[in-house]
Amino acid sequence: MSERQAKIRELAAAALAEGRVDYVIGWRYGYNPSEVIPAFVRDAGAVDQLVWNPLAHHNLVTFLKRKMPDPPGAKIGVCVKGCDSRTLVALLQEALVDKEKLYVIGVPCDGVVSRRRIEKAFPDEVVQIDFAGEVVTAVTRGGRSKEFAKSDLLFDHCKSCRYPNPAYADDLAAAPLAEPEDQAPIWAGLEDFEALTEAEKDAKLAEVFETCIRCFACIHACPVCWCWDQCVNRSRRPALVSQRVAAKENLMFQLIHMFHVAGRCPSCGACDRACPVEIPLYLLHRKMNKELYDMLGFEAGVSLEGKPVFQTFDVNDPLGEH
Repeated sequence: MSERQAKIRELAAAALAEGRVDYVIGWRYGYNPSEVIPAFVRDAGAVDQLVWNPLAHHNLVTFLKRKMPDPPGAKIGVCVKGCDSRTLVALLQEALVDKEKLYVIGVPCDGVVSRRRIEKAFPDEVVQIDFAGEVVTAVTRGGRSKEFAKSDLLFDHCKSCRYPNPAYADDLAAAPLAEPEDQAPIWAGLEDFEALTEAEKDAKLAEVFETCIRCFACIHACPVCWCWDQCVNRSRRPALVSQRVAAKENLMFQLIHMFHVAGRCPSCGACDRACPVEIPLYLLHRKMNKELYDMLGFEAGVSLEGKPVFQTFDVNDPLGEH
């Protein structure tokens, strides 16, 4: 058992036993050890189900959205990685969650891996994934096995992560990891897109969003899409987005989502991971984040003392003019 996993269980058990929380949201194995899914633990005696490994990609802040706490007004413990904590900070800055009803367990994170990339290497179902240092071993139901380098399985935003430690937490599950010093953000995956002409960009967006099936998985998985249960993208009155599923309507759907989460989104990748047809949603969200950084030097959720970019005004803001 890893140090971080043991500490998560210890902190969760103490919070539950002392009555400081009604339940703790963490991670546990799914139907087999090849998949990690969200866990809701309500009893101190059940914390042994909580796990931590590089498959724990879910951003659990998603479950703090309004109308989600069960029962209403519950005190909640929640585990957060570095990028997850930035989404929590963004919500706290706008008073969209009640800090007094939260107990936050911070988990220093050295990157999560893509299970999809592992699955694509096999013709049959993966049933077990093990980690030993930088080596990942996957085994299928048919007995096939293969080793991977962990670095080859990391999500792009993990490879360029500047915030491996939680920006806000009540307790940490391990000692903080080393962070890069004085390094500008890297907007993974945008280089090729930004090199295109305007016409080529339009064609690229039309191409990638043509496959969207409008399943709303990206919105449901997004921790900072706060109006998810009253979404204008679903509204018939006003009908701002056609219900027809086609490239033009799909792009409008995603543009609305992008603008609604602008200033809160830290590029945690939850939307990309949730998309069943693997649309590169970073083309919009990371592009917006890059523009905000280039114009205003703003990054979402890096400090609880900071202010949301769209709730402040400074006549001296450069707006990209240097």
